[in-house]
Amino acid sequence: MKKNECFETQIIDLTIEGSGICRVENMVVFVPNTAVGDQIRVKIVKVLKNYAFGIVAEMLEPAASHM
Repeated sequence: MKKNECFETQIIDLTIEGSGICRVENMVVFVPNTAVGDQIRVKIVKVLKNYAFGIVAEMLEPAASHM
């Protein structure tokens, strides 16, 4: 995984701060402004040894709302 690469993935959890968590190539990626269940195309903005940070490049399918 390298900076500026894009991947299709799904948000599977949230951090305490509210950023979405997904997995790409067996690495955890933190993505702000997402919700559990969102299908997104994530653009990697920073890669560290054990995790990475990304931004939403495209919202493919938002999570279904439960009202």
